[in-house]
Amino acid sequence: MRSRPEESVGVRSAWHRFLDGVRPWVLAVLTVALAAACSNTPERKANLREAARINVSLGAGYLNQGDVDLANEKLVKALQQAPDLPEAHWTYALLQMRLQNYEAAEQHFKKALELDPNDSRGHNNYGIFLCERGRHADAIQQFLKAAADPLYDAIPAAYVNAGVCAEKIPDPAAAERYLLQALEHDPNFPQALLKLAGLMLDQGRIQEAATYLQRYEAVSRPTAESLLLGYRLARARGDHAAARRYGGVLVKQFPDSPQAQEVLRR
Repeated sequence: MRSRPEESVGVRSAWHRFLDGVRPWVLAVLTVALAAACSNTPERKANLREAARINVSLGAGYLNQGDVDLANEKLVKALQQAPDLPEAHWTYALLQMRLQNYEAAEQHFKKALELDPNDSRGHNNYGIFLCERGRHADAIQQFLKAAADPLYDAIPAAYVNAGVCAEKIPDPAAAERYLLQALEHDPNFPQALLKLAGLMLDQGRIQEAATYLQRYEAVSRPTAESLLLGYRLARARGDHAAARRYGGVLVKQFPDSPQAQEVLRR
């Protein structure tokens, strides 16, 4: 009769030993499950999205500096952190443009706009890509979508892009219309003034070209493009002294530019 309690105690001891062996494994499983659950929390997703935005900003900065390797590293990381972040896709597309990976660039531009069809910056950047690829009509549509957004902070630039692309068709009437729309939003927008001056000069509208160039020079510093335009305009007006002055400044300030070489050839 005494053997039963002893057997009972032995069985309990074996059972406890079994449980002691099982508990760590169960706890490990529970810990992994809990970690997985936490990884999908809204807070973690928000943190990853914010980290992705930081990496996009860093990647764009490196891209502007010409460091494509670091730009690629940051942008790939951003896409891993937030695959549904539109700006990560179109910034990565800009990098692919720089690398001349045009198929990949277009895929990411389209993905960005699929994720957010109202992303005006995405439309503008996709337009730049299309215009550079010679798809002018499609590009202008993208620029006009960006410009139609009253909250977009670069409406004049989008209209200027449309004007420049229309000029490449060539469709000078449309180009003039878009450039004037840029000035409706910002009467002193330098690029619109400069492009209109060049457009007027190409059409032989000398006085209008001079007016737009004067307005440009009142609000912006000289560039190689503006100095060459001033040189060409002065020659068209027969003002040789002004032509020499514009040409001299151009060659001195921008000696390695294509514009300076053009003046030297003349």
